[in-house]
Amino acid sequence: AKSLNQWELLNEYAKQWPTAQPGLLMECAWKSADWERLRELFFKHALPSQPGIKMLQTYAAIHDGKLNEAEQRCNEGIQFAIQQWNSLPPIDVASHTPLLQMFQQFQELQESAQMLMELNNAMRQGAIPELSSILLTWRERLPNPWEELPAWNDLVSWRNHMFSHINNVLGRVADQSTPQLASLGYQEILWTVVRFAHVARRQMLPEACVSIIHKIQNDRFSAVSGDLNDSFAKLREQTRACLQMPGYVKHGLQALDATDMEFLAPQKKAEIFQLKGELLLASSRAYEGTETAQNEDEEMAANNFATAISIYGEMPKAWLLWGGFCDKQHRNGASHGADAASWAERALSCYMLSMQLRHENAVSMVPRVLALMDEPMSAEEGAALSNAFGKYSDGVPLWQWLPWLPQLLRALPRCYGSQAQHLLIRISKAYPQSLYYPLRTLLADPTVYSLQPPAVWIPEKPPEGASPPAEATAATDEAGGDTAAAAAGGSAAAGQLPASGVTDGAPVAPSPTAGAPTAEAAAPVGTGSAVAPATAPSAAAEAAEAEAAAAVEAEATIGTGVAARVLSGLKLEYPQLHCQLDVMWDMLIANTLPTPTEQLLASICEMATICLSVQPVPPDTPPMPILEALRAIDATFCFSSGVANDAPTKALHSAYRQRFVRDFLAEAPTQLSELTAKLDGWRTMLETQLVAMRTPHGLEESCCRLLAVQHPLIEVPGQDLEANGLRPSVDQNIIIERFHPDVRLRRDAATGVTDRVFSVYGDDCSRHSFHLRIDSPLRRHGVLELERLSQLLRLINRRLLKARESRRRALVVQAPLVLRLGNGIALHSSDPSSISLATVMLSARVDAGLVPHGPTLTHQRTLSRGLEPPDEEARR
Repeated sequence: AKSLNQWELLNEYAKQWPTAQPGLLMECAWKSADWERLRELFFKHALPSQPGIKMLQTYAAIHDGKLNEAEQRCNEGIQFAIQQWNSLPPIDVASHTPLLQMFQQFQELQESAQMLMELNNAMRQGAIPELSSILLTWRERLPNPWEELPAWNDLVSWRNHMFSHINNVLGRVADQSTPQLASLGYQEILWTVVRFAHVARRQMLPEACVSIIHKIQNDRFSAVSGDLNDSFAKLREQTRACLQMPGYVKHGLQALDATDMEFLAPQKKAEIFQLKGELLLASSRAYEGTETAQNEDEEMAANNFATAISIYGEMPKAWLLWGGFCDKQHRNGASHGADAASWAERALSCYMLSMQLRHENAVSMVPRVLALMDEPMSAEEGAALSNAFGKYSDGVPLWQWLPWLPQLLRALPRCYGSQAQHLLIRISKAYPQSLYYPLRTLLADPTVYSLQPPAVWIPEKPPEGASPPAEATAATDEAGGDTAAAAAGGSAAAGQLPASGVTDGAPVAPSPTAGAPTAEAAAPVGTGSAVAPATAPSAAAEAAEAEAAAAVEAEATIGTGVAARVLSGLKLEYPQLHCQLDVMWDMLIANTLPTPTEQLLASICEMATICLSVQPVPPDTPPMPILEALRAIDATFCFSSGVANDAPTKALHSAYRQRFVRDFLAEAPTQLSELTAKLDGWRTMLETQLVAMRTPHGLEESCCRLLAVQHPLIEVPGQDLEANGLRPSVDQNIIIERFHPDVRLRRDAATGVTDRVFSVYGDDCSRHSFHLRIDSPLRRHGVLELERLSQLLRLINRRLLKARESRRRALVVQAPLVLRLGNGIALHSSDPSSISLATVMLSARVDAGLVPHGPTLTHQRTLSRGLEPPDEEARR
């Protein structure tokens, strides 16, 4: 009941057992402003020394104007709260949250006493009290949106008591010259309660939201100054609450249809049409009638989105929802053979305009934008989509592309390669170290050198006489251009809509082939510079300038291959940084990768795990995938051919080649259980020999240059990927100060993977540990899979942080840092606290002197033969 804000029900419940629930009775009394009853309860019951009781006594003392007593009770409550805080464990857990909320309430009680003193002095002197600083502080200091509703209710209830008192006093002090003072308290009540209702709705409590709004809809608020804005805020929260209650969607539509929009600002008019569209979409999803009626609701919703954007273009959510409608039409058209390409172009334009305006959900649409660009299409359709992508990409903040740089680089040979190349060159100037790792991976692929780089793409200039925003001239520099590009894109959004908004019953999103003149005038300039109308060059001069810029960029290309111009942009802008990164990672790859023997151990362990996962069925024949995996191991380590190009491989062949050929190739096991037993024996042998030959290894022995040289330009890797959908702060990124000289050798008992963990110290004295891994012969694209998995997990974490229950408990999925470095090598973050349950179990068996997979091997052998386990090992 507390979480649903049902205090009347709680009050009736507490009255039924007055002696059993005195604390609940007191809480209900002050929430309903029944101060006489609260005082009676104080004298009737023995009050324990708790911070909550002291807070109730402080409420009553402030209401009675006894400021000295209020200060004394407040200080006592703070002392009791501190004692409880000291009794809690030092680990940050959920038990600390109620006390933190209580400390905030005590702080506001002290400020309330200060406000009463100001009001008393103002009444005695006939002056206007200075309350603006405290009221502004109260607006800015609110609980987190995901905190429990009772915490919000305690804060809002007390503030409303104070605002009512302020309004009574200011009503006497205000004169005809300052009539707005008489309604200052009511304005604060309205703003606070609407914010409270907004939080209840965001926490998926629509009934509580409607109940909160209903309590303030009475006659005494009708005369409040600025009531139009407050009424619109109440209408918006009520309508959005109807979205969460499917049975009340029609009520929300009726409330919007009954709204008089004559005196509303254009932005609020547009938002009303957007809300209508959202309600119609919700109605179509819950519709149980025919498909025709559902499609009609969707088209009406799209028409409302079109109308909203035509009234006020800077509506990011309307662009996003409209893009979703166009995307659905594109998918339906693709399945029915209709004109799907035009819908794809419209969806792409809407998504990117929403990204320009920085809607919180638009960042998650970047993979959908790239997927639309990668769909199979004709050359003409591809050109239209490429032009739309290039037209709007300059207005999208560059940091939104950072998690998807591998996909952008792989797009260089495709139809929109020129636009992607232009975008990557801009990113290389703003986020060079974020681009370095995926670019290094791409350049390690020899096939990219047989492809020519895409043609240079020049963004369209605004028409002659147009004056683009001044901030757009700095779009090449992310420090100022990121914000500028979004601002330019936002101003462009208002003009991107066709005049009618709807064509033949279907909404038409902005397309680069048919843009309105106002859209062209406000479009982002990209890398160009703004030209005043008086000095605007002619069309011929602009064409000559574009050709000259393309020629200069082409001549500056370094090297060959599809990514040559992107690499040139990075090297020419940051030559020293690029050189330092190349030298550092080349040395680390050469000295910290697993040796061939360690790679063989990991492959044998993975092979054994695959064998153990196969269901043993007589006649126990090894399946074909397992035999293919054996051949893949043989091809990787060249046991059959005997080719060895380096000293470690030669040492591996001299030690294990003959035995491997004899055990797995010349006399291949005919039974799966026999193959699994041999693999387990190889695992034990390799682990024993690697433990025996383990020697201390440090960077001073192999990479002494890394220890001696300073790295003033290199950042700790992966910081931009941990921003969780927020703009990374480049100026606050941690710079590598030095390398730790020791390298820790770590071997996983479950997977057999050997890691050499090296550490770096940042300029903030923090320590960060990493290790390098290489692709397994059995999974040639394992590193790529991990990279794609980390991208997916970051999207999931972004959704989890928006959910109330998961955010309240700080629940996120661990997204490992994986940065590919090319040739199947990847950089992983090293977390010593992360360990699998299989590793724990196998390590315990090894420490106890037992065979790690003994029970599993016996179980498999027994099932394959159809016998009961006769040996003791199966029971151990």
